[in-house]
Amino acid sequence: MNERITTKQLAAIAGITPKQICERRRNGLTGSDLVNTSRERFERESARLKEQMAKRKIERLREMKINWQRIALELRKHMPLEQASRKLGRHKGWLNQIARGEIGEPAFSDGLRLLDFACDRIGADRLRELA
Repeated sequence: MNERITTKQLAAIAGITPKQICERRRNGLTGSDLVNTSRERFERESARLKEQMAKRKIERLREMKINWQRIALELRKHMPLEQASRKLGRHKGWLNQIARGEIGEPAFSDGLRLLDFACDRIGADRLRELA
């Protein structure tokens, strides 16, 4: 019993379109090379999951409320804020403005640098308590 599978059925099994099957046949592919389901599915699924994880990470960061003023005030206990501002690549009064509440939320890249710097200076555990 030698049953033939139609292009449509083969495409459904492989998770690709019938047009892609026809294109691959024209390019001389046959057998498992024609559908190569496992590798293509894996790559498609991996790309989809990576994109989904990146979206979730951004959403979590958006939901996270960081008290920047408390971080700046705690950092003041460990070093002058003017010096810290310079080390972060900002003007000397930048962290003082955050400490006074004049800047409510720094730009994303500045905030990441500040969190990384504060983590090194005041420790990760204390930073979690403040944020």
